Amino acid sequence: MSGIFTDTEMNEQYQEDDDFNQQEELVSDQDMMDEQNEFEEDFRDEFTEGAFFSGSDQSKDILEAAYAVDSVQDITTLKFSENFAEEIGKYHFSTLQLAFDFYMKYSKSKGFSARKSKTFKNSTGEIYKQKFVCHRQGFRMEKYYTMEKRKKEPRLETRTGCDARMDVKFVPESGRWHTFYFSDEHNHDLLDTQFSAMLPAHRKMSEADIMQTMNMLKSGIRTSQIFGLLASQAGGYEFVGYGPRDMYNEIARQRRQIPGDAARVLKKLEDMRLKDPQLYFKACHDSRGLLHNLFWSDGISQLDYRLFGDVIAFDATYKKNKYSCPLVIFSGVNHHNQTIVFDLR
Repeated sequence: MSGIFTDTEMNEQYQEDDDFNQQEELVSDQDMMDEQNEFEEDFRDEFTEGAFFSGSDQSKDILEAAYAVDSVQDITTLKFSENFAEEIGKYHFSTLQLAFDFYMKYSKSKGFSARKSKTFKNSTGEIYKQKFVCHRQGFRMEKYYTMEKRKKEPRLETRTGCDARMDVKFVPESGRWHTFYFSDEHNHDLLDTQFSAMLPAHRKMSEADIMQTMNMLKSGIRTSQIFGLLASQAGGYEFVGYGPRDMYNEIARQRRQIPGDAARVLKKLEDMRLKDPQLYFKACHDSRGLLHNLFWSDGISQLDYRLFGDVIAFDATYKKNKYSCPLVIFSGVNHHNQTIVFDLR
């Protein structure tokens, strides 16, 4: 179950509904007050369940430190009780991203996933309202079922028109983001906590697991063995929180961020040329931009070649490495009958 989702599939799953779920609305500063009232009335007409929180709720009493969320660490320490809906209006956030992280943690604890929906911007392009919805909110647009030249059948519909969501807005007086509307009414079954961690939006490796994985890879341990070890440490595969495919994807991301072996070799040769201007090297890349051939010879080797290059021997047997690339050494013998190296490729 955990290994059937790739990053590409996760993106495709939500890509089709971007036109419907990622709308933006621009309003002028003068119309913000009218928009506020319309915003509330529209929500009240659309939803009969849920709680609205007015401006009077965001008083000094609400701005208590216990309900302030200023960092990711504040979110990780939260424990959501059964009566959380009654306390949601007390929480306030320093950034919009923290508000979304807050709702993501809540959704994971309750057995569903969340995503960002409609965004409201003012005339200067600044966001002042944002809706976070259940991952089953809305329905897929009809045009994606009737696409011409479709190469494969459309995915099964996972949306159920769920109304559960949390809306936040920016309050200039406090300079923080406050909960404006909250509804926890789902029209679908919720997962157990151990299974909700396997929803695409929640399947993420922790920094500790990433660091441990990369260190074990350097030691020559295979990825499948690393995943088994982390599952054993977590108490079982169901408690890992991600699948083997997620681990492979994260490893690829980490390797893209860190210069590879080829980049480090070329950087080393560049540094050596600063100390040895006679050093020569040339690199050839294939159509994908990957290093295909590399030739280098330093100043001493070139001088030895001019003096003792009458007879050259080369050896191409050095191929047993993880790259399966031959290492060809051009060598000779000097006047002391000592082996000298002319160049390598």
